[in-house]
Order: sequence, then structure tokens, then C-alpha cells
Amino acid sequence: MKRLAVFIAAALAACFLFAACSGNDKAAQIALEEALKTETDLEFFILDDVSNADLSEFQEIYGGFGANRYAPKRYGISSEGSIPQEIPEHCVLFTVSAWPDHADGGAFVTDITITDPKVRLFGLTVDSTADEFIKKCELLGFKKVERRSEADQAARDIKEYACVRSKDGKYSIVLEKTSERSTIRINAPVGNRNNIIF
Repeated sequence: MKRLAVFIAAALAACFLFAACSGNDKAAQIALEEALKTETDLEFFILDDVSNADLSEFQEIYGGFGANRYAPKRYGISSEGSIPQEIPEHCVLFTVSAWPDHADGGAFVTDITITDPKVRLFGLTVDSTADEFIKKCELLGFKKVERRSEADQAARDIKEYACVRSKDGKYSIVLEKTSERSTIRINAPVGNRNNIIF
């Protein structure tokens, strides 16, 4: 009887813990969806399927291998002249490719690079601090990724760096500041199981 009572107490504790954790997961998911709707200025988000999207308001950036890159036309990137095109200091670039592997095909947003300080991601901008970035992303359910080594940061002139990964591990978000540029980059790695060469 005593063992049964201990077993029941342990089972109830496990159920309570599971409910509490899944409640936090659900709250983080709701917060993430709300932040995407109200605090994000991107036309697309990472892993959006854009195979049927209207890209008429985007300028293609030439020179991608196995992927296409686009920037909103509001940045005035010329489609004529030299290749590679001159990318403005402040802009947003979307990379569209197959995913999760090159062999799978499709047209998914697999990389977003933000250098425009007016563009918000979850209310954050390239001007946000690494601490602000980490705190906000953790509230939205992201997991902090350990910092680069100090030697690596010094070699790449990185003054400030923060990285988080989505709970499912499908993509990461990095805030990186050098003396020349501040960037937010959202990236979903694409596999290459068939060793496709571009």
C-alpha cells in the first residue's frame, strides 16, 4: 500500500511538472506569434514557403548558387549594371532555397539578413544590445547558444554577439555587431545529402 501511495504521488508530480512545462511552452508560442504579428516588420519569416508568393515588390540579387536572394524594392537596388549589385548599408535580404535539403526542392526562406535599423524583429533592431536580444528571445521560447570564443570574436572584430536557437532546432537567430556593421541574421541550415554541386 505504501508503494502504491508513493507511485501515485510520483505520477501526480510528473503530470503536474509536464502540465507546467507545456503551459510555459504554450505561453512562449503565443508570445512568439504575437511578436511576429505586432512587433516584426519583415514581409516573410524564416521557413515560410514562398513558392506561390508574389515577389513583384522584391528585387532579385544576382549571384546566388543553389538559392535566390531578394531585397524589398524600397531599398532601390539596381537590377542593371555590375554584378554583384551594390547592396545598401541598411537593408533586408531574404534567401530562398530548397529545404530541409537541396534534394527536397521547394522555395523556402532559409536566411534573412537585417542591417536596416528601422526594421524590427520581435521589437528588437540591430541597435538593440546583446542583453536585450537574449532576454526578449528567451521570453519567446528560444534557447541561448553559447558565445563565440573571445579569440574568434577578436579575429572577426565582433564587439557584441548573441545567438539563440529555436526550440525545435530548425533555425538560429544571431545579433552581431562589429565596428563597421550591426546585423541580425536568421538562418535555417539546408542539408546536402546527395552532395549536389552548384
